[in-house]
Amino acid sequence: SALAAQAANGKCSQESRRKVAAAQKVLEQQATTVMVRNLTPATHTEDIIKLLESSGFKEAFDLCRVPRDFASGQGKGMAFVNFKSPEQACFFTWQFHGFNGYDIAPATHQGREANYDKWRRKHKNVK
Repeated sequence: SALAAQAANGKCSQESRRKVAAAQKVLEQQATTVMVRNLTPATHTEDIIKLLESSGFKEAFDLCRVPRDFASGQGKGMAFVNFKSPEQACFFTWQFHGFNGYDIAPATHQGREANYDKWRRKHKNVK
């Protein structure tokens, strides 16, 4: 894209270059699941869903989760969002990387089912 070319030539701000690099990483890996870091402990899944829906991503994702500490009930400072395509994940990353200090990167586990399976295994003994 033109912005990626500008970033490569040093004609964009450092913030824009970081956004381009984060979005390119998502697209290069064909990632659909991203991890959003640097959330406040008070952030809930519903807060991220509201952000997604109010920003034009209402039909673009099929999973959103903010892990919580079971003892304190506080968020762990991250969210996982699975998009229906790598392009949607890339656009979200481009739009929100750096917003409120958010750091967005491809998640280790990719896809809705892989994330559900991971969370089921991890919490199978939690009551």
